Amino acid sequence: MSFYTSLTGLNAATAQLGVTANNIANVSTVGFKRSRADFGDIFATSPLQKASSTIGQGVSLKKVTQEFGQGNMTFSSNTLDLAISGDGFFPLKSQDGFQDIFTRNGSFMMNDQYNVVNSAGQRLMAASVDSSGKANLTDMNVLTIPQKTTGMATQTSKVQLGLNFPADATVITSEFNRNDSTTYNKSTALTVYDGGGNGYLATVYYVKTQNASQETPNNKWQTFVYVGDQLVDASLQQATNKVGEVMYVNKYGELKAKSDFKTPDEIAALNSSFSKKTYKFSLDQLNDVRTSQPAAVSGGSATGLGTGTNDGVDFSNYVVTPKAELLALQGANTAAYTMPTGAAATGDLFQVTVGAGGVPITVPPSSGIGRPTLTDVINTLNANAGFAASYVASEGTGANAGKLVVTATDPLSITAIDTDVVMTSGPSATPTTLTAVGTQGSHVTADPQLVGKKSADDLKNLFDINIDNSIEPVSVGLERLAGKDVKLSGAQIAAELTNSINRAYGDEKPFNFKSTTGTTFSLQLPIKSPLTSAPLVDISLAGKGDADGNMKYEDLVSEVQDQIDARLDVLNLTQGVGQKYGKVTVSYDTKAQQLVFKPDGNDKIAVFSTQTSIRPTNDPIVQGVNDDSVGLGITPSVSTGPWRASNDQRYGATVEYDAVKGGFVFKSGTTGDSSSISLSNIKPASLATVNERGLGLTGDPASYVVGQSKIEALRGVTSMPAVLEGNALAVNVDNNFSVDTTNNQFVVSVNGVTGTVVVPPKDTYTLSTFMEALQSGINNLQGPSVDGATPQTVDGVKVTYDTKTNALKFTTGTASTSSYIKVTGDARWGLDGLDAQFGTTTTWIKPTPFKDDKNATVYIDGFGKESSTATGFDNLPEWSPVYFDKGELTFDTAGNLVSPKQGAQLDTVYLPNGKGSLTINIDYSKSTQFASPYAVLSQSQDGAPEGDLVGLAVNDDGLVNASYSNGAQKSLGKVVLVNFSNPTGLRQIGDTSYYKTSDSGTPKYGEAGSAGYGTVRSGATERANVDLTQELVDLITEQRNFQANAKAIETSTSLTSTIIQIRN
Repeated sequence: MSFYTSLTGLNAATAQLGVTANNIANVSTVGFKRSRADFGDIFATSPLQKASSTIGQGVSLKKVTQEFGQGNMTFSSNTLDLAISGDGFFPLKSQDGFQDIFTRNGSFMMNDQYNVVNSAGQRLMAASVDSSGKANLTDMNVLTIPQKTTGMATQTSKVQLGLNFPADATVITSEFNRNDSTTYNKSTALTVYDGGGNGYLATVYYVKTQNASQETPNNKWQTFVYVGDQLVDASLQQATNKVGEVMYVNKYGELKAKSDFKTPDEIAALNSSFSKKTYKFSLDQLNDVRTSQPAAVSGGSATGLGTGTNDGVDFSNYVVTPKAELLALQGANTAAYTMPTGAAATGDLFQVTVGAGGVPITVPPSSGIGRPTLTDVINTLNANAGFAASYVASEGTGANAGKLVVTATDPLSITAIDTDVVMTSGPSATPTTLTAVGTQGSHVTADPQLVGKKSADDLKNLFDINIDNSIEPVSVGLERLAGKDVKLSGAQIAAELTNSINRAYGDEKPFNFKSTTGTTFSLQLPIKSPLTSAPLVDISLAGKGDADGNMKYEDLVSEVQDQIDARLDVLNLTQGVGQKYGKVTVSYDTKAQQLVFKPDGNDKIAVFSTQTSIRPTNDPIVQGVNDDSVGLGITPSVSTGPWRASNDQRYGATVEYDAVKGGFVFKSGTTGDSSSISLSNIKPASLATVNERGLGLTGDPASYVVGQSKIEALRGVTSMPAVLEGNALAVNVDNNFSVDTTNNQFVVSVNGVTGTVVVPPKDTYTLSTFMEALQSGINNLQGPSVDGATPQTVDGVKVTYDTKTNALKFTTGTASTSSYIKVTGDARWGLDGLDAQFGTTTTWIKPTPFKDDKNATVYIDGFGKESSTATGFDNLPEWSPVYFDKGELTFDTAGNLVSPKQGAQLDTVYLPNGKGSLTINIDYSKSTQFASPYAVLSQSQDGAPEGDLVGLAVNDDGLVNASYSNGAQKSLGKVVLVNFSNPTGLRQIGDTSYYKTSDSGTPKYGEAGSAGYGTVRSGATERANVDLTQELVDLITEQRNFQANAKAIETSTSLTSTIIQIRN
């Protein structure tokens, strides 16, 4: 029995030797895992046998177990050599694709189908991945390495060219021809690709077309692009600003980027323009710079108004006598008509016919119903040019009271008026002729002083003027000059009309003494015998003026003069010869804003007032020894409203006399298309309609109307006023503050009018009341009145407060280059040392529609496309896109690219042989124009052909990335690892490969590097985990085991022989 027991030991030793020999034999096998022989003793007994006395029967081989410990790594240059660091197996597929195989041997290669396989042809499996590299473990496929890309060719859409254009390049004017190198300066060539990856040679030619100049401060180059032999036209490209925002232009040439439209109204204006057809405007053609102009009308011929001896209008020939009365005194014929009485019937007409066959003049009632009044008839007839050419209508006096009196305008005319002028009233079918009594004049002027004289009526209400759509027009006349010993040229008359219009339209305030009581002020006369004390002339102005107590300074002067004259007349009744008081002449100094009293002779007077609103102190103002007059400062109250409502005031209108053309030009005070002006109610048979030494306002009345231009740009935009900003105030504007005599005077100069504004001293000023008083004082300023002419006025100056600078700000009412303002005052108000400020007459640009090669206007439709027809174009929208010139590069004088900032877009070019099309944008943003030679600084394009495999990389997480010659990168999959619950249960099949078994458990797939899985190392293989030293030691042990078992057999054999010998 021991023989057999020892025999099992020999077999076990032999098996163990075989395992060790196998381990040693595979010490260089990649991924090999050493084996271990597991043995068990043989012990057999029956149930009735005593186990404690039973001897074992030897040993048996139970199992050869793999040890899956980590082997060392060997590095290589093959990317497909993969080693697992940690737990896991590579998943493989058998060649037939039916069997799953697992291995640690990572020596892979590609087969003829570019599958990744091992030396046995078993294919490596990999999971598909998403764009982030995440593996889809449910989608396992054979890892394949494509040698070329498919469908990854990129069509060229953008080319980047960084060039330096020589600044000293010659401007070429000859027509471009790519075959003639003298017609272009430089060129660049590069390859572009279509969608299939086919390459084409693209050549860009550059022609310098403009050097920078004062008028056009940019350098320009024109580009011509060829793809192959085909010229590619530049696309329509909207202009952009420096940061690449598209630009729009309005009818005044104002450019705005899209982000500049901020308010809802601005955004709505832009949005409403998008769908409208408009002109095509080129950025380079926005160069028609114009000066903004006011609305203006020109009169007819007005001659004889030069500065010669016989030129000008002699206003001394005009007397204040009413025209009809003057003509009668000069011997003119008259006729008196009895006006109809009683109620008017429906359909009744009042008509006047002058001369046989004359056109009847119908007189409408001013009330709109009933019979016209006598005043209605007078006004209608005198406003009719046909009637006024020969006659003047007036209301009769004396025996003719209540009658209509018609007087011939020619005193020498012998025509009987009562037969020449027929008046009817009643139904048109059966009118009643008014009774007329004609009186033949003497045709001789009774008073020699009236010979050749004209009535001041011919200077009144010469015309009405409406400026900038004012609510009420202004009636303009020159009657204030009647009887003055002045002879005015056309320029002087224009100045008088200018001042009259601006005064009527301005913010002049009336004098109002309605709230005063008692004596307003007093004059103290010198003592004359038999008086023993100085007599006083008390002036009371309370209740004087119009119904509201308002007076112009002319009315004030007249009222004061009348009261002084009346008082002097009473005084002189008791004065003896040589002791009478002479006349005291009253006037108003518009510049000094004083009532001026000038006594005759050597009399000296004084003036004083107990009214604190006029004279804060009661001390008299005494006429100086060497002075011929004395003045009392008196101005309209700050709280008094202006004659004209604030919303109906207009400033800065001018009348000019054109000496070359011989006529008057009337201009609004504001520039731009929002300005307007019209002349109406031009008075016939007056100075207004006289051509020789008159205003010459003849011709078509429609020619005297210029309205706002709401559609077409004609006159530009509103000009800017003069704005003067003071220094910081030295008072606390949040509290009340005082103004005293040390700081209440301000020297102000506005548009040629200079004066001193005195703000009344007071301790309780607030900022608003102080600004109101200062503003009122400034706008009360007037220039001097020369020879009774209307003084120049200051109107519309606004005084405001700037919270940011804590300073006062002054803004003129007028707006032009001739507007200016200077204010000098105490440092307390921040008004010391300030320079004069001037306004600005704005300029604007008249956008010029783009013309094509055939000189036809080009339009842009609602879709942004060019159109050669005007169909659909109504009016220019508020905003229109503005475009670069096609294919043009623009550089500033510093050599920086101005446009196009977003690249030069080309039209679509269709490739030959149906290979598709290309739409390319060339980016020149890195280009310059410096004083250095032409150079290509950078060049690239985003197109690419199909690519060849140039690189492969396997990340530690198993992600396989392929690189191709076209620059493409592609994730081909992810090499995943497999783990088992019991790896020793795997079935070894050779080639360091295994099958799964029921003992190993189900394979578990996972990404390399995740929990429970090792990492993948590319360019490395795992060596066998066999420890050769250990194996050699095991060999010695196994040898000893074998020898011992052999010795046991030998001993058993000897014993057997001995036993046999005993028997023998």
